[in-house]
Amino acid sequence: MPLVHINGTHIFYTDNGEGNPIVFIHGLGASNQMFEPQVETFSRQWRVICPDVRGNGRSGRLTGPIGSVLDRQCDDVKLLLDELEIERAVLAGTSYGSRFSW
Repeated sequence: MPLVHINGTHIFYTDNGEGNPIVFIHGLGASNQMFEPQVETFSRQWRVICPDVRGNGRSGRLTGPIGSVLDRQCDDVKLLLDELEIERAVLAGTSYGSRFSW
């Protein structure tokens, strides 16, 4: 179970396949499990990373001022990619997760 401690919390993620990295980011209240079909397909040619963003799934709780939630979650994803030594990745999000790719 991949778990990384960053930015004052722990972030759960999956990391499958090889190749150029693609990061799938789930919607609000969901978890990375929603992307299991995509992981199965894309991991044949891509390195597929699916975090549970802070406050969701198996990652740490979401605490702090509400006005900074998205900024902290985006920082978490950036720090996760730094930890995995990934400089560039394709971001694919659904619903709330699409806000990460702006």
